[in-house]
Amino acid sequence: MPRVLALPSGPAGGLAGTRWIDKTPACAGAPTEWFFPAHTDRTAYAKGKECCAACPVRSRCLDYAMANEEPDEPWPGLWGGTTPTERRGIHKADSRRSDREAASTGTSTMRKSA
Repeated sequence: MPRVLALPSGPAGGLAGTRWIDKTPACAGAPTEWFFPAHTDRTAYAKGKECCAACPVRSRCLDYAMANEEPDEPWPGLWGGTTPTERRGIHKADSRRSDREAASTGTSTMRKSA
């Protein structure tokens, strides 16, 4: 019998910024392997993506991952219907867009050293 995805429950989903989990995501009760497959199992990812496609909180799930993971080291598994490789690409595209916007306004995206 496959393991099923267990999500935090209770107020705010038990994790800060995860109140969307209480809205019953489509992945609740689905096989864990669809979202966190061994290696890069394309078949498992395809099943997970199909599940995510109909999810009422897909965009919130993706937003949560994008806001909390390191751009160069995305979290494992599917988040908001995206693989780690896909999210890395989104982070890079967002960074390039920020750089272009900063260049057009004359502001810098570089952090100042203390």
